[in-house]
Amino acid sequence: MLDVIYLQLGAEGIPQLEIAARNLKRVEPTAKIILYSDQTESNLAHLLIDEYRHWPHPLSKQTSSTFGTADFGFVTLEKPRVILDALHKCSDWILFSDVDILALQPFSVQLRQCLEHNTFWVSCEGNDLYPRNHCTGLLAIKKHEDTLNLVNSWSQHHELLLKDDGTCHDQTAFNSLIQSNPNLETGIRVLPLGYAMAGWLFPMVYPLQLSRVTPTFFHCNWVKGHASKLKRLRQVEATLHYRHTWPKFTFTLLKQACFLWSNNRPSLKFWRR
Repeated sequence: MLDVIYLQLGAEGIPQLEIAARNLKRVEPTAKIILYSDQTESNLAHLLIDEYRHWPHPLSKQTSSTFGTADFGFVTLEKPRVILDALHKCSDWILFSDVDILALQPFSVQLRQCLEHNTFWVSCEGNDLYPRNHCTGLLAIKKHEDTLNLVNSWSQHHELLLKDDGTCHDQTAFNSLIQSNPNLETGIRVLPLGYAMAGWLFPMVYPLQLSRVTPTFFHCNWVKGHASKLKRLRQVEATLHYRHTWPKFTFTLLKQACFLWSNNRPSLKFWRR
């Protein structure tokens, strides 16, 4: 069985998690969703979660942290620790996903086939040629001695970096580890940008292209704050839902066209020529 792992520390990200879990169950109904969280099970009862695993918050105040702050760096140190715990407990392989990532197409068969050839797959930001900017928001990892050692090294490297820079987060630590140990990169494969799409592509594909050529995963990153992420998650989810109901989808496109027209319409002087 496929184990999909989410980590949610603090309560602010729960609405994002609700959308992510709902869409994942829509495309992979038999997947087992496992949530690591410091929140009580009663606060999470409305979510489509198959297994809850308590995970203590690393900070005493137990609140969500803002990107770029020292708190955020220490909170994200829990990601490789959670992944390591999940790998030890799984039977074969896991998919770790941040809560701001939507699964839009079935993926289990494809990723299982990929993991037969390489044991570690990671998404990318797609905005750098070299060194590659890996994105640790989405990882497919097979249970193997090499992957356990890699994730453990990632965790230890992150701890080391935090001693000098408290804002260092999990993705920075992962890329730093790979760049300082080129031999590790030979065992890592990158999910194509068209398969796991980064958030900076949103303005280029929303809404029409997103409904016509749908990626398997869409990462609603490159926006700051829970409110902005939640808005984008809802936009992507609605576009995929309306795709199957043409009257609503046509109405959405018309609204988008009116918005573009109102912001880019020619001046009256132009029309008088």
